[in-house]
Amino acid sequence: MVGFLALANRHAHVADLAGLRAGLREAGFVEGHTIAIEERYCDGNPGRIVGFVEDLVKIGVQVFLVPGPAAARAVHKRTDTPVVAVALPYSNRHPDLFQALNKPGGSITGFSLGSEELSAKRIQILREVVPEMATLAIMHNGRDPIYREWGIETETAAHAQGLKAIRLELNAPDAAEIARLMQEARAAGAQGMIVIRDFISATMGEEIASSAARGGIAALSEQRDFCQAGGLLSYGANIPDLFRRSAVYIDKILKGAHPGDLPIQRPTAFDLVVNLKTADLLHLTIPPAMLVQATEVIE
Repeated sequence: MVGFLALANRHAHVADLAGLRAGLREAGFVEGHTIAIEERYCDGNPGRIVGFVEDLVKIGVQVFLVPGPAAARAVHKRTDTPVVAVALPYSNRHPDLFQALNKPGGSITGFSLGSEELSAKRIQILREVVPEMATLAIMHNGRDPIYREWGIETETAAHAQGLKAIRLELNAPDAAEIARLMQEARAAGAQGMIVIRDFISATMGEEIASSAARGGIAALSEQRDFCQAGGLLSYGANIPDLFRRSAVYIDKILKGAHPGDLPIQRPTAFDLVVNLKTADLLHLTIPPAMLVQATEVIE
């Protein structure tokens, strides 16, 4: 039995679950016969995860599958049940999660999001669409140390490209908080914004995208669901593909492999998504070369 436990809402993980199920079929599993998936969602409220972990352990889950380091950490604190996590950090600066990429050493394994260079790449993509951009807003979770680290990393990358940067800490799935942060971004003169995806920004994707568009700010996040919600751009690892690949690790663990011996893998597929409707709303022109390179164009 696999326990799928997410801090965001179900809507944020529809494509991820489809990828997982495809991977399980490729591995020879038949859902409902040779494997079962129990799903739990915190809807952006981390306080709910303790009860969900206890519930899933009680009903006999043999391996957890979780999106993101915060959920992986929360499960690891409360059970020794193996965890396969998608969207882990790309370094071993957080030993409470794993010791090394090639040999995690504990009960957590899975897939990282890539490398530090992706922060600079996202800024470059945004600058191709907004070449006059001088100030960049960076929205990220300010309480979780990993997301705060990624926010600082993006800020450093912005400074390296000659941009001013303002970090916006989003710590609750609250529309009023998003409105306040967007007002802060506009007051700072931000013309573009990078949204670092976590369980809060994923849960509030539509509100963030629409608030940015209303404020005339070109927003880019990591996953295609942000563009589907009205965001201008997204660029990052193909997360559903990582969930598909996670089925191989689930299979190995169910057959007796220890997660600490399974190396944390990096993504091999990346998606660039462009929302032309939002570009029109913002009076922006998407470079033809970007449209050719895009994995998906929303018209």
